[in-house]
Amino acid sequence: MTHGNRQHVKGGLRQLIGKGVEVGAKVVLYGHTHLATVETAQGMLLVNPGPLKEGAPGSYAIVTLDGATASATIYPI
Repeated sequence: MTHGNRQHVKGGLRQLIGKGVEVGAKVVLYGHTHLATVETAQGMLLVNPGPLKEGAPGSYAIVTLDGATASATIYPI
């Protein structure tokens, strides 16, 4: 889990994915871009819940772990 600025996610996810691979992550949670997204890369689930704020437009994510399977859903506030 990271804010995302340390892996420069505003310029793309390459460095974030590389760090996830380096540490053997199966799920990577990040922020910084304020863009809610759920995607997979190199066997990892990448989740950015988006901006957590009430009012115009905020969102959050729920990550579900079921054995070796992880999934996530983004919900608007």
